[in-house]
Amino acid sequence: GARRFLEIDPLIGFTPMVSGVPSCRGVWGAGGTSFYCTRQATDAGLVYHLVRWLDDNWAKYRTAHEWNEYMTRSTLMEELGHTFIPAHEGLVTYLKELGLWTEAHQRRHQENVSLIERYYQAYQAAMDLANDRLIPVSPDNEEWLKLWGDYQKEQGLPGVRMFLSLEA
Repeated sequence: GARRFLEIDPLIGFTPMVSGVPSCRGVWGAGGTSFYCTRQATDAGLVYHLVRWLDDNWAKYRTAHEWNEYMTRSTLMEELGHTFIPAHEGLVTYLKELGLWTEAHQRRHQENVSLIERYYQAYQAAMDLANDRLIPVSPDNEEWLKLWGDYQKEQGLPGVRMFLSLEA
């Protein structure tokens, strides 16, 4: 069932519900995990120290917001198996230091980096093509959206999606 659902909505995961009406909490449903994301160029030392601080000090901030309860190392490790978002070098360094970064994590990370790089290059090329054709690049422009969608298909870009596990 999860595989079929991910064909329809590839950016959602399955998890016990952690917020909402009391009767849904703890019941398995569709949900997502929010990662703190940054640019690849963000200083790796800064990210390393931030991740380490968040991990070391979780007990101090866990009650500041209901979602913080799930900002744990175990949640992070679980979600790394599902996401298409590449892990930042600073995070990888910290997880390696803890002995938690596995070959499976590295393999998925490389796949994610490769996919994002392919999208980046394709988007740049599609924008150049649109400029050559005097098509304004805008999310409100149907002509641009068609060009970009067609270009993705021509380039054979797979869609971004959540994974069921590191092995999926």
